[in-house]
Amino acid sequence: AMLASAFTVMSVENAAGASSANVAINEIMYNPVSGNEWIELYNPGDEVVTLEGWRILSSDGAPDITLRGRIPAGGYYLLERGNDDAVPGIKADLIYTGALRDSGEKLFLIDPRGRIVDSANKDGGPWPAGTNRLGNPPCASMERIDPTAPDTPADWATSRTGGTPRAENSTYNLPPEG
Repeated sequence: AMLASAFTVMSVENAAGASSANVAINEIMYNPVSGNEWIELYNPGDEVVTLEGWRILSSDGAPDITLRGRIPAGGYYLLERGNDDAVPGIKADLIYTGALRDSGEKLFLIDPRGRIVDSANKDGGPWPAGTNRLGNPPCASMERIDPTAPDTPADWATSRTGGTPRAENSTYNLPPEG
């Protein structure tokens, strides 16, 4: 019932109890050339966010990732599936198990109180962006255009460079199409 509730952006509290900016699901590599998926979170705020007790949960139950560690202010948190080889040369903050469906699924970022802080593809169906081996560019990630905006299909775009793990998205702040 909770996962079906409307998406709302909520302020979270850091370890010191002060209000901090929201954490966003910022980029998803669901169909990589290597077979090793990755997910990137972004903290657009000006304070460190502690992730103890946070989770990333998919609509079909896998992956169900318990997070740990911290995201620096203005920083990124990289999750790699299976091992630390999904993104060569960039160390993962967390290794997880459970595959994303290439055809699409809903992902939710849940805080320790059980509140949905952010989502990706919350309406379900196919992923709103990203490509497979036949795409242009092939096997490109799905990037958030504005990580402070609500999760809507219009706020996701296919990476112009294939993917930008632990870096600003190639599609950041693009004007809307149409």
